[in-house]
Amino acid sequence: MFKVNFHAQVNPAFTLLSEDQVYRIHLASLEILEHTGVMIESERVLNMLKEAGCLVKGNLVKLPAAIVEKAVESAPERAVLADMDGRRSVFLEKNVVNFGVRIGQKYFYDAEKKETRQAVLEDAENMAKVCEVMEHINFVSSQAEPEKAFGQFQAIRKYTKKPILQYGSDVSSLKNILELACDWAGGREELKRNPNMAVYLSSDAPLTISAQNSEMLILSAEYGVPAIYDNGIIPGVNAPGSLAGAVALANAGVLTALTVHQLTAKGAPFIMGISAHEENDGGELTSGGPDVCLIQTAAGHLSRFYRIPSYGKFGGTDACTCDQQAALEATFSTQSAAQAGTNMSDCTGMGRPGNLEHLIMVNEIIGMTNHFYKGAEISEDTVPMELINEVGHGGHFLLADHTMKHYKSATFYPRYMNRQNFMIWEKEDGKDMLQKLTIKSQRILKSALRG
Repeated sequence: MFKVNFHAQVNPAFTLLSEDQVYRIHLASLEILEHTGVMIESERVLNMLKEAGCLVKGNLVKLPAAIVEKAVESAPERAVLADMDGRRSVFLEKNVVNFGVRIGQKYFYDAEKKETRQAVLEDAENMAKVCEVMEHINFVSSQAEPEKAFGQFQAIRKYTKKPILQYGSDVSSLKNILELACDWAGGREELKRNPNMAVYLSSDAPLTISAQNSEMLILSAEYGVPAIYDNGIIPGVNAPGSLAGAVALANAGVLTALTVHQLTAKGAPFIMGISAHEENDGGELTSGGPDVCLIQTAAGHLSRFYRIPSYGKFGGTDACTCDQQAALEATFSTQSAAQAGTNMSDCTGMGRPGNLEHLIMVNEIIGMTNHFYKGAEISEDTVPMELINEVGHGGHFLLADHTMKHYKSATFYPRYMNRQNFMIWEKEDGKDMLQKLTIKSQRILKSALRG
């Protein structure tokens, strides 16, 4: 017996924008580039764009749609990052979501001393130690001031083999970091084949590319490592107050960076980023709200339209400690990243102060999300008619071979969340989740020190 014309959906699916809506945003971005144009602060890039056929008047560049679309076509559909053993571990391609942790927060919570203080280099090293053993953390991100970037990059690498997303701080420090990455990879060509790092560049002025970002874009393309260009937007502040208008404007800036990148080195790996923020009463940027996730989800739809890998800031929280707010926002944001299909999110486990307990908690949240998005397989094996008939009425399936085969994959077993009833929980240890997370973080640090 065989079945025909059977359509299956294994994974849960989510669509925010239709193909027509995405295409309309794309056309709006092209119109912005042709009509309004972009301010470029680099003479080198201005000459490059002029030679390519763009209209250049002073620092203002207007990009014809044909030039932009040619750059989109030349950018690879996927990029891959490798760990320090050369194992290709982070795949940036359609329907693959990777989570990473940003290392380099200004403040850090020390669970052992129960105090929040100015972060030091040791805190970055401790976060790297924890990231290394978190199975759902795929990469780490290093963010530091220019004078500290190279030292932090070296320090993090001592404690994790996972790929590093290096925030671009300035051209000089980035070049030194890229040269070090070449040494670790075994040469420049080997770094291109199996990059152990990627470069992150950002701008909060969507229609302006600074001289420094221009040079770092060019440098990343020349070395052939994946480069993220992320336009950070605050709807109603540096972008229109509507989702569609904000995304169209930010997308225009990203497409300009993509064009510069591909004119430098055709086929160099590029990753699109549009990250959103809100502004609180004190003028600080916040990122925990659902409207932020909506904008980044729309950006994920755009990247799939272009068939270019995507970046977003999912998985974080505005909470200042590992509390209920941190858990709520991290869970919602992590789910949103999966729904958006964003290939690379580096705010996982990030609160306003660095917090190892929060990082470990979000690793478990990602595990739950992964389990949910495995979905449901419907087949003769997963609907065992013979077994159901054999067990019959009122029987049990506990000892059946079918149960032994499927129970581990069918059920999510948390490490830190409670699944016991109150009496057993109280008798065994009575520890809440935060206490368990603190114990785990201290064990990891002590184990890494012994290693």
